[in-house]
Amino acid sequence: VFQSFNLFSHLTALENLTLAPIKLRGMDKRAAQAKALDLLRLVGLAEKADRYPDELSGGQRQRVAVARCLAMDPEIILFDEPTSALDPTMVSEVLSVIRRLAKDGMTMAIVTHEMAFARDVSSRVIYMDEGLIYEEGTPEQIFENPQKEKTRAFVNRIRSYSCRINSPDYDVYAMNAEIEAFCEKHILPREIRYDLMLAVEELREIAAQLSRELTKE
Repeated sequence: VFQSFNLFSHLTALENLTLAPIKLRGMDKRAAQAKALDLLRLVGLAEKADRYPDELSGGQRQRVAVARCLAMDPEIILFDEPTSALDPTMVSEVLSVIRRLAKDGMTMAIVTHEMAFARDVSSRVIYMDEGLIYEEGTPEQIFENPQKEKTRAFVNRIRSYSCRINSPDYDVYAMNAEIEAFCEKHILPREIRYDLMLAVEELREIAAQLSRELTKE
């Protein structure tokens, strides 16, 4: 399953799924179509069977790509950054399909920067550095107790948020949005999000007061 979908633009969603089973495996056309519809139903797109890729959103195209892969009855699926080409609002629909496959017992190797997702869905995590396997283990070991220095640095970096403020007229609303996105990504409880926003507001008031005092001096 590729980053950029790689669907045939001149074929419908259904035809994208039936092409390989018919051409490469000699499957009967009706049987291939019936199976394709079942797979499109699995990824929530049965009603889009007759649509062309250009008529689908990025998230829908990637779900068709997943179904196309399943049409060949693979023993294992390789996902190459399956959400990197998607708008953030569409990422969750693709990840939901992958979670469904994991729950159903499908073996998958997933290259991803979606760390919260990797921790949630995986049974084994491999951290790569400079093209080599640097550390591997269970999600709990890699994310909670990494043994090697670069892994610790990476895990700590993805859990941190920083913002440099160079002016009292900085865009506080943009920063609040970034904090909200950080909290969402790391699945922080609503209470913690609320406390963070309060702390930011208090810091903003303190900074504004200091600025006024310095201006008077």
